Amino acid sequence: TYGDWSSDVCSSDLLALRSDYSSGWHNLGLTLVDLNRPSEAIDALLKGSVCTPSIVDLHVLLVRLLRDAGRHAEAEQAALAARVHHPRDRALMAHIAERAVQQRRAGHPELAEQLLRGLLADWDEIAELHVNLANSLSDQQRIAAAVDACRAALAIAPTHVDALSKLGMFLRD
Repeated sequence: TYGDWSSDVCSSDLLALRSDYSSGWHNLGLTLVDLNRPSEAIDALLKGSVCTPSIVDLHVLLVRLLRDAGRHAEAEQAALAARVHHPRDRALMAHIAERAVQQRRAGHPELAEQLLRGLLADWDEIAELHVNLANSLSDQQRIAAAVDACRAALAIAPTHVDALSKLGMFLRD
């Protein structure tokens, strides 16, 4: 039965034969998540992520588990590494955008800017990314650049309330 099936059998028997089989590591990770063994799932997914970058779901799950485990820097690195191969994956984009907001709130607006500019290279059509960039630029006292970022957001979404509000504040400043 499913409950009697051991992930240890899978990892020691099957994956020992093909340690480069990323689908096997992904499946093992999924099984370990189902068994509520997230740290072991992270280990399996890390092994799978090294094998091949082709399975976006493996990377998205790895990033989510690392984030949920409070391993934010590792989750950021995993997302950035996976994004090289999957630049238009919405889940990876969302994680990196969330991490940029965290970096800004932690007092690192320059790191937030770097993450956001990387995302904007592939996701220029998302107004919220431009607004987040404007916030990071403002935190760095780069008001003219923040105004430009708000205007870019408004070119995409003319009624974006945050972009309108921030633009007014930045122009006032």
